[in-house]
Amino acid sequence: MINPKNLKKSILDYAIRGELSAKFRRENADNTTAFDEIAAYNAKITQIKGQRETLLLQIEKQHKSEKNAHRKARLKTLSGSLKNKIKTYRTITPLNQNPDFTPPFDIPKEWAWVKLGEITNYGNTIQVKPTDLKFNDWILELEDIEKENGVLLQRVKFQERNSKSNKIKFQTGDILFGTLRPYLQKVIIADENGFCSSEIMPFRTFNFINNKYIFYYLLSNFSLKHIEQLTYGTRMPRLGRTDGENLPIPLPPLAEQKFIAGQLEQALTACEQYESTVNALLNLEDGLFNKISKSVLDYAIHGELSAQYRRENAPAVIASRDLSRRSNLPTTENQANDYNDKGIATTATQSRNDGVLTAFDEIAAYNAKITQIKGQRETLLLQIEKQHKSEKNAHRKARLKTLSGSLKNKIKTYRTITPLNQNPEFTPPFDIPKEWAWVKLGEICEIVRGGSPRPIENYLTNSENGLNWIKISDTDIGGKYIRKTAQKITKDGLHKTRFVKAGSLLLTNSMSFGRPYILEIDGCIHDGWLVLSKFQNLATIDFLFNLLTCGYVQKSFRETVVGAVVKNLSTEKVQETIIPLPPLAEQKFIAGQLEKLLDLCKKLKTKP
Repeated sequence: MINPKNLKKSILDYAIRGELSAKFRRENADNTTAFDEIAAYNAKITQIKGQRETLLLQIEKQHKSEKNAHRKARLKTLSGSLKNKIKTYRTITPLNQNPDFTPPFDIPKEWAWVKLGEITNYGNTIQVKPTDLKFNDWILELEDIEKENGVLLQRVKFQERNSKSNKIKFQTGDILFGTLRPYLQKVIIADENGFCSSEIMPFRTFNFINNKYIFYYLLSNFSLKHIEQLTYGTRMPRLGRTDGENLPIPLPPLAEQKFIAGQLEQALTACEQYESTVNALLNLEDGLFNKISKSVLDYAIHGELSAQYRRENAPAVIASRDLSRRSNLPTTENQANDYNDKGIATTATQSRNDGVLTAFDEIAAYNAKITQIKGQRETLLLQIEKQHKSEKNAHRKARLKTLSGSLKNKIKTYRTITPLNQNPEFTPPFDIPKEWAWVKLGEICEIVRGGSPRPIENYLTNSENGLNWIKISDTDIGGKYIRKTAQKITKDGLHKTRFVKAGSLLLTNSMSFGRPYILEIDGCIHDGWLVLSKFQNLATIDFLFNLLTCGYVQKSFRETVVGAVVKNLSTEKVQETIIPLPPLAEQKFIAGQLEKLLDLCKKLKTKP
């Protein structure tokens, strides 16, 4: 099966070498060459330039003799404007008329090698301030353009984007070329007027150049390879303005340009149809893989995957009071502070090695510890309040008041967990083993949302000391880990975002919501992420990851999202999600078995 992407590139390369239009040239042998058209353009531009220079001399002569200050100032302005205009009138010298020029590849004799900056206004841009933009103005960002395909993914108005940075004006018919990470080949032709970010270069072709031909050229393999040699910057490679202007273009005569563009449009449309067919076949394979994976996950969260494990490790029920008695609880405020925010220094399973616990035992042990720590804090609070009441020194009194407020807030976070299936009125979503508990996700871990420093472009950096800026585009659909990011932000943005550590569990909460990932790097997350952490006392990260991907939880997420256009998964809804919770040891067993089974599924999928 031919790769659709490779087929497109082959057709484009075939076209820009002149092979696609060989028959056209044979049938139109009497047509003018690109050299003829360049000569005609040069003659015309030379004539216009001469006329403007004559006019400039007249204006300067008039300016010299003018006595009226107002008219003299106007003539000076007009003279300056005309001088700038005259500078833009430049003739074109075909590169292959230079004996020292080495062409990148052979082209038909009727074609010329030229620089992009000589046949377009590349680099001549008009900056616009945000205050001059209107609500309905089209604001184009790089993320709106599909890579390698020349397709606009979305059209966003200024009122939706509300950007704070300057933009570049473009017009209908302009080529819009992404110069940041240009290897992505993000390029489109504008179908209406608008404004774009500085990461996009808008330019217009001259009247003997077909804009679609240049558009297709920028999507070709030759263009890609040449541009990759010119980019600078390791983390955020860019194409400089001068390098863009000097980009060599194989230029056919205008009639042949139009013919090639028309043929490519038809051929690439056929490629897209072929690609749809190929994708449909691949989707059938993916669909089967997904069905098997979902079945395995559902089998696991119903307790069926670990049935034999439970039989071989029949639980020895241990009273929670015995666990509390055997545990080493903190006796001072400093010791209590050494505990994590859930108030547990060690898990119940770590405190006993002589039996397998149920989820209810582990929850009871957790509740006993959290209750005792809460009591210790409340006792300490009473002592601080009593000392505050009798304290005469204003400075120490203020410090005690601050400490008292901090302690009150801390005490509020100490909440016990009540398994839902201990409530006779609770109706479980499905049956689970008697050793498992139904709980709310927000009770066994902390769930908070990320934050975004805005405008984000003011905080991006190429510095090695920058903080990883974790975006959904840094992930793979169906993947498990986030190990690197494409962008970094400065430490100045830290107070406007949320810093997360490796070992956290991230969950997408907007647009492609409900996708979990385990973080293997430190970094910062925007408000399109939720972070789940501090769950190590009652749950393992691998079990929770698999749980969040299962059909039951995904269905629960779909039923709770809000938003007509952009679907959002709120923090509160995720916290309220009801989940089945096995004992810790069984969670680890399930996660290990799932890793083996899902890995086997992937191997079967990729097997030829």
